[in-house]
Amino acid sequence: MIYPSNERVLESVLRAFDEVLIPTLRRNLNEAGGEKIAEEKRALSNAYTMSHLVRLTRNRVASQGQHYYDEIVLLEPLLREAAALAGNVGHRSNPKLVADLNSATNSSWLSPGQYPSLEITAERVNMLRLAVDQALAWLQSNADHLSTDSRYVSLRARIREYIGRQLADEAAIVDGAFRGFGLRR
Repeated sequence: MIYPSNERVLESVLRAFDEVLIPTLRRNLNEAGGEKIAEEKRALSNAYTMSHLVRLTRNRVASQGQHYYDEIVLLEPLLREAAALAGNVGHRSNPKLVADLNSATNSSWLSPGQYPSLEITAERVNMLRLAVDQALAWLQSNADHLSTDSRYVSLRARIREYIGRQLADEAAIVDGAFRGFGLRR
């Protein structure tokens, strides 16, 4: 029995671009003359772009779920720690931020029996990322007053580490789709 997984379907589309369409368009460009050259260049450029985007989609399908899962595991305790700090710094405490961060970490993001699709998981991660933005803005606005608090220093370091990891994960997905695969816009 053939199982057409998303990865296999995308790989088939990619092979069609890279092994059939792009070489044909290159050949047509080499044989074109006059006004046809611009049209053939545009067609080849579009084919390269579509090939890159299919490759990017293939890479996302293959790795995005794990990246999201890892982010959820990392961000939920980080945000609980930020809420604890924001609620326990005397007159600098921020009850609204505490409530927002607790809401982000305590909300049930799956209904009973619901499969955590990539889209649903992405929505969850986005909600947590927005909460990190809120926490970071509060931390930055209180830097002068909290810079000697070890909880503040630790939290800022962990957020920086998280942002670096997120950028590295995204770079790996994108770079793997574009580097060494011909022209791109």
